[in-house]
Amino acid sequence: MPDDRDKRPTVGRSVARWLTALLLPAVLALVVPRIYYWHRAHELETTDKRALLSACRALIAQYQLDHGSEMSNGGQFPVPPDMVAAINALRPKYVTVRRDHVLICISVIPRLYVLAFADGADQFGRGILMDGLRFSPDPAGDEDAARRLAVQDRSLHRSEEGAKSPTSEVTHDTR
Repeated sequence: MPDDRDKRPTVGRSVARWLTALLLPAVLALVVPRIYYWHRAHELETTDKRALLSACRALIAQYQLDHGSEMSNGGQFPVPPDMVAAINALRPKYVTVRRDHVLICISVIPRLYVLAFADGADQFGRGILMDGLRFSPDPAGDEDAARRLAVQDRSLHRSEEGAKSPTSEVTHDTR
């Protein structure tokens, strides 16, 4: 008669099963989005950046013609399909057109955005693809940081000008 004790799982096997059941989903949740991010970043590197920037600048120009600097109608306006072919090649989740830049979301989890700027606009973003075209996982935070930095630079520039100005010098008469 066979012994039933050999068929029972040991404590070590039970613990290993529980650890596998708990850790495997956590590891997959951390690794799979990173692989997807690398894939999307590689697609971004291989895209025609000049065509993308040109299409985005055409959208900005069209937006400024249709709406000026004010957003109306929820920021939606008709766009010719040939104008956005380079943007559609990135398979964006959504595209937001603003007065001086276009924000293209190419990945939601993890977040990855492409920012295309109008000619002469102040640029922000974590990485530079080319002049006028950047990428970022947090464009709102990058824009805020760029604005704070610009304010600090202006105040520093003013204080340097004030220190060099002959009218700002204080003289004391010690007689």
